[in-house]
Amino acid sequence: MLRKRSIHVKEDAYELMRLYSGRRLEQLAERIGEVEPQMLREALDTLGCTFNPEYAPIVERFLEHEDPVIRSTAREASENCRAGKGL
Repeated sequence: MLRKRSIHVKEDAYELMRLYSGRRLEQLAERIGEVEPQMLREALDTLGCTFNPEYAPIVERFLEHEDPVIRSTAREASENCRAGKGL
């Protein structure tokens, strides 16, 4: 989706997804393993902002990531997704 863009363009794209996507981001969820390492935190945060419980298992795959920032973001995203069950 954003492979050949600058990091600033990618950050802006994730921000737009967070603001306007609602609860559905299937393509991002399905392709989370292809996200560049420097953008993984943004991608996980974006999925968490959907509050879609279907995405909880996807973000939870990163709870044991080697990077503590990714682990923390995955934990927050998982909590958000699971909190969305009642929405």
